[in-house]
Amino acid sequence: MDTRINLFDKTGKIVGQKAKSDIHRTKDILPSVYIFVINNDKKMLLAEIDQHPNNDRLYIGRIGLPAATYIQTDEDHEKAAHRALQSDLGIINPNCKYLGTYFENFDGEVKRHASVYYCTHPKNPTPNKNAFLDLQHFSRTDIEREIALNEENFAPSFLALWNRHNRQLPI
Repeated sequence: MDTRINLFDKTGKIVGQKAKSDIHRTKDILPSVYIFVINNDKKMLLAEIDQHPNNDRLYIGRIGLPAATYIQTDEDHEKAAHRALQSDLGIINPNCKYLGTYFENFDGEVKRHASVYYCTHPKNPTPNKNAFLDLQHFSRTDIEREIALNEENFAPSFLALWNRHNRQLPI
């Protein structure tokens, strides 16, 4: 059976559901969770997004968060965050801090009902090989410099969430 995802209207009301295989990644307003992952050296893990064999991805080849997923109809955002961390990075029992839930428009076309966390994790994660082209840790200074020089290399979703939350992150 295909996973079901709630659909939102522009006012935040749930207006239906779709099977994950039937969602439209740019037109549907979907509940999603995004997790900033930070190590003990206060560096953030970022990923170069790859095409996934089971679904189409937005922002392929750009730099983004290494853990993100749609929230399934049978789970809350915290459960979805834990699922994403385990399936994308092999992180079990994460130490996560909730930053908020709100509507976010990523690039003028993609709108999400976004729940955002940061997770501190002491070890190097074990990434899902189907999820990323590359993973690297960045300091705050590195991220700010890279955005200033090469903003187009970053996924609009990362830029929107970074702009909203970067001062709340322990990096």
